[in-house]
Amino acid sequence: MPQTKNNPERSFAASFADEGPRSQAATGLVFLWAGLLYGAQTLAYGAIEAGLFALSGSGGLILALAPTIPFLAVIVYVSWQGRTSQKGVATRALNACYTSAGLVNLVIAIAFGVLAARKQNMTIWLLYPIVICAMQGAAWYAACAIRRKVWLGAISAGWFVVTVILTLLVTRIEAYLLVLGLALWGLMAAPGYALMKRAATEPDNA
Repeated sequence: MPQTKNNPERSFAASFADEGPRSQAATGLVFLWAGLLYGAQTLAYGAIEAGLFALSGSGGLILALAPTIPFLAVIVYVSWQGRTSQKGVATRALNACYTSAGLVNLVIAIAFGVLAARKQNMTIWLLYPIVICAMQGAAWYAACAIRRKVWLGAISAGWFVVTVILTLLVTRIEAYLLVLGLALWGLMAAPGYALMKRAATEPDNA
């Protein structure tokens, strides 16, 4: 124990070992449902743009709001489950990364939304997901640096690649939405599921 206290790296590792499984399971659950729900929504919008089907005014409103209610339920569940857990330095560091990224995403969404509405220019709004993808790449890179897992770095690289692809497709809305929807499934939902599976196989020492 004295060695752990005197060695910051060992202290960090010990904290992460205790907190890892629960933290990974909660994070994975959020990413899984966020990726599935918003990926499906994005692909539905892509299908509409491609003329595969159309929605009435009420149908459009339902599609716009459909992912939000179940996702908020997931957030409430995760928050309730983790209300009494003691978080170590590794967990706090990761939570800070994802929380700060989420707050920045919210502010950017408002800024791009207001600007797009004022200019009546859809292209301005399409720049918002591009920025979000870059933010996801940065957040996953931070997770890779903290956890020192190569696969997390691969997810980060994937988000950066998607950022470039979306930039090139910003004037081709159907392809843009297809790539974004598949990215949400492949680079958010799938890693979220992987985090949950890894957490289930790791011992929880807490």
